[in-house]
Amino acid sequence: MDHDTLELIEKAVRGKRVCRAAFEEEEGSRLVHPYGIFRTRKGVFMLAVWQENSYNEEMDKALTPGFRNFPLNSCEWIEVTDRIFIVNRQFNPEANIYNEWVYHV
Repeated sequence: MDHDTLELIEKAVRGKRVCRAAFEEEEGSRLVHPYGIFRTRKGVFMLAVWQENSYNEEMDKALTPGFRNFPLNSCEWIEVTDRIFIVNRQFNPEANIYNEWVYHV
């Protein structure tokens, strides 16, 4: 992932901007609220999001909106929209799953 994309993600997180993103081996994109970037105990950098919908209509029927974590290096592209999101009250940046934050909302 290039430096410009990382800056774009950080601006989206800090500005609470809804994004459309595509990840490796997916045919379409996802509409997500980027909550931050963290590092796992194994050293993998992850993008924490609230997903509004999945990447295709068929999957939308199977997956409900919710929290998702994606390996940062699997993000093929991300586009910031004009929409602003409200942080879900269930988001807990102190949860054990988030080993070490780079930054978050």
